[in-house]
Amino acid sequence: MRAEVLVVGGGLGGVAAALAALRAGRTVLLTEEYDWLGGQLTSQAVPPDEHSWVERFGITASYRALRDGIREHYRRWYPLTDRARRATALNPGAGHVSRLCHEPQVAVAVLEGMLAPYRGSGRLRVLQPYRPVAADTDGDQVTGVIAAHRHTGDRLHLTAPYVLDATETGELLPLTGTEYVTGFESRADTGEPSAPEQAQPTNMQAVSVCFAVDHVDGDHTIDKPAAYDFWRAYRPPFWGDRMLSFRSPNPRTLEISERSFTPNPDDDPWLVQADQRVNPGDGNLWTFRRIAARRNFAPGAYDSDICLVNWPMLDYFEQPVIDVPDPDARIAAARELSLSVLYWLQTEAPRADGGTGFPSLRLRGDVTGNGTAGTGGDVTHSGLAQAPYIRESRRIRAEYTVVEQDLSLEIRGDKGAVGYADSVGVGMYRIDLHPSTGGDNYIDVASCPFEIPLGALIPRRVENLLPAGKNIGTTHITNGSYRLHPVEWNIGEVAGLLADFCLARRVTPRAVRYTPACWPTSRTASPTKASSCVGPTSPATEEGHISMKIRLTAAVALTALLGLTACGGDSAESDGPATLRMTIWSANEAHLKLFNEIAAEYTANKPEVAAIDFDPIPLENYTTTLTTQIAGGNPPDLAWVMENAAPDFVNSGALVPLDDTLKATEGYTFDELAPAATRLWQADGKLYAYPFSTSPFGVFVNTDLLTEAGAKAPAELISAGQWTWPNALAAATAVQAETGKAGLVVRDFDYKSWDYLSTVWTGWGARAWSEDGKTCGFNSPEMVDAMTALHKAIFVDKALPGPGTTADFFAGEAGMTIAQISRASLLADQKFDWDLVPLPAGPKGEYAVIGQGGMGVLKKGKNAELAADFLAYLTNPANSAKLAQFFPPPRTSLLTAETLAKTNPLLSPEQLQQVVIDGIADGVVKPSHTGQAELNQAVRAALDPLWQPNADVRSVLDGVCSTINPLLAK
Repeated sequence: MRAEVLVVGGGLGGVAAALAALRAGRTVLLTEEYDWLGGQLTSQAVPPDEHSWVERFGITASYRALRDGIREHYRRWYPLTDRARRATALNPGAGHVSRLCHEPQVAVAVLEGMLAPYRGSGRLRVLQPYRPVAADTDGDQVTGVIAAHRHTGDRLHLTAPYVLDATETGELLPLTGTEYVTGFESRADTGEPSAPEQAQPTNMQAVSVCFAVDHVDGDHTIDKPAAYDFWRAYRPPFWGDRMLSFRSPNPRTLEISERSFTPNPDDDPWLVQADQRVNPGDGNLWTFRRIAARRNFAPGAYDSDICLVNWPMLDYFEQPVIDVPDPDARIAAARELSLSVLYWLQTEAPRADGGTGFPSLRLRGDVTGNGTAGTGGDVTHSGLAQAPYIRESRRIRAEYTVVEQDLSLEIRGDKGAVGYADSVGVGMYRIDLHPSTGGDNYIDVASCPFEIPLGALIPRRVENLLPAGKNIGTTHITNGSYRLHPVEWNIGEVAGLLADFCLARRVTPRAVRYTPACWPTSRTASPTKASSCVGPTSPATEEGHISMKIRLTAAVALTALLGLTACGGDSAESDGPATLRMTIWSANEAHLKLFNEIAAEYTANKPEVAAIDFDPIPLENYTTTLTTQIAGGNPPDLAWVMENAAPDFVNSGALVPLDDTLKATEGYTFDELAPAATRLWQADGKLYAYPFSTSPFGVFVNTDLLTEAGAKAPAELISAGQWTWPNALAAATAVQAETGKAGLVVRDFDYKSWDYLSTVWTGWGARAWSEDGKTCGFNSPEMVDAMTALHKAIFVDKALPGPGTTADFFAGEAGMTIAQISRASLLADQKFDWDLVPLPAGPKGEYAVIGQGGMGVLKKGKNAELAADFLAYLTNPANSAKLAQFFPPPRTSLLTAETLAKTNPLLSPEQLQQVVIDGIADGVVKPSHTGQAELNQAVRAALDPLWQPNADVRSVLDGVCSTINPLLAK
């Protein structure tokens, strides 16, 4: 049997991979060992483990469709109460572990529904229950996979140009000879602080065989399991008690904690707060992973709640189940442990009334698809979950391996997780490792929201095998964050899209990562010739230069995504006062304090609005995250918009025109908004966003460091008429050489956000593109001169920190930084003397560069009218004066040094005049263009070779223009 894409393993990653390839028009073979598709969500019976923001953002659109489909299935087919049916964020089980605890067969129905059209068309063939048993290879290619029927042993030979391993344990890796690792890597290999000194390849996380129970009248005690006496007496050295008890280590503190167990507590499902940041939720094990709360259903529909048992005492860590002679025997032992847990609960578990045992617990094999209600006894037909919950798989030796240092909160701090140049997805979960077969206790490490690098999906040698699940390039430690439901789905979806991408362009996944010519300028671009897209014959080192920066995300379709919002707003569904949400890119405490104060004043006199949530999104990913929320059906009510995204937002119809609301607001004085400030935010005579910040860039100076370095202070150079780029860079070089601190930092550039370099190149008279936006300016003589000077300053003079090096001026780590005045609040408590001066003069003389931020109302937001009213209040003359301490306003009455000084006590009138007032009068705005998201990625990728010591500046800049000229011509 043959198809264009073969997906082996029908778990979450496998289904997502198949759907992605099918939606791209491919034919797909999908195999699955068990009776249900869906893996950990279904056959393993694990309710979704998800991050706290899942209802709003941080998942792919197709994963959101799966979640929405599960809720809609309940609304359509289940006897919900009226209150439950109306709930937008319905949680059928009201479990504490997830905002969407549900019965596994509901997910099966939804997944089958998502696949049904492709089965009907014949482009998808699902082979169940088949598991891989052998494979054919030819050098670095997988040429076929042999799958055997689980019951009969009948074999099928399956072939495809691309083979995706979505099995739970990375079964294809040993079968195909693909290099892989298992267990715990050594600290010498990964540098991870939580890793052991020596590698431990057989030290793997526990597996668990889950089961469901309810609590109804009668004695439903199962037969005593054969291994019960062993497990009843079993006492791990770090457990603090027998394993079959309600005492066990707290995963985060390792202190011994005692949990309770109260079946059917008759609690109100609406009071359950499924947010593990606030409460782990495992105090009462019954409600921890409850998958059906009877009070969500019509009276009498459910005799009992249904509780999914996936608790600490279920963890089997006696022996590994991967790369052992008889894995089935190990899994059978894990099933014995699960049955022993159930038998202990029914016969010996302590009750609150002083008695022992809960004989009315009934095993619900019908819920897990492995028997009827009450089934129990033998291991094979036990009524437990169909498949064991596998937390840790074999993992490919990848082009890039994600390590603890990439996402650990303790290590990364407020910098957030490492941003990968080849990011293809996002996720968030603590590094959560269960006890392991090497005798380790829990390992729990707080993490940052993280990205999924494409390099982690590419094996170091094999060309046409892609991982599509927990088998990507993570370590034993980071697997603890990347193994959860939405991340596995994201990985699978990327694998399916990558297979399609490579088939369409006749290139390899490795070439996609390493070759700029392979990057698509649009989804419909014609395939690139293979000869122009051949990757290196041997992979670069993991820290090597990545010239391909593909993002298989919404970035290349920003305008299209925003266009989806132009059809009109959704009506509010709440029965009570609305809560407005506004996305911003600042997490500055002083900013948030002021916003919340203004919001509190507004809501005190506006009963229709209960609260206003200001939702900070990291600057680097702001526009991508915002457009993903919009495309995923979760738009905010209001949003800040960056100047480089203004053309797309304004021209797409995504925003509500503001003129009528603002003009009708008493005392607003709309006419005093400066035309120069509003120009970027207008179309067809309508204002679509209020330019709340028109802020020139200046240079903050640590005068103490410059004095220590023996360099002249910029103020002295300004007085002498010598504040020029050569002198500024010379001072920066002196700071680095004499103090070891960074000389000059272009704030927020970080070798990613290239448009911040306009604060430098504008001094040479350079522009990213022509005034009409149709001609590339990167290879102009002015730009070549500017970038040559910058390259020399970085790699020869060391005036600026190089790639991969960070320095925070506001923490005293740099002599100078280019930033806007909103950063001044960070200097309130600094011990060093500092100054703020204009940008240095360039060869073309003095100049200024402006960054703008607009504030708009999303047309698809559920409260557009109220949101516009709040925007009018937030930006009225009185509140504009308050905001002016951070954000220079567009109101002409406030644009005086004296007025701004009243709300900017850290800055002198002279500084405000030179940097802000004069800068607004003479400055140019940072580069902006329609299709800016796609242009951003294209320029960023094409500029990447520049950040090497031996780069040919002119050649790189010629390459930038070759890349973006087709985009500018659209």
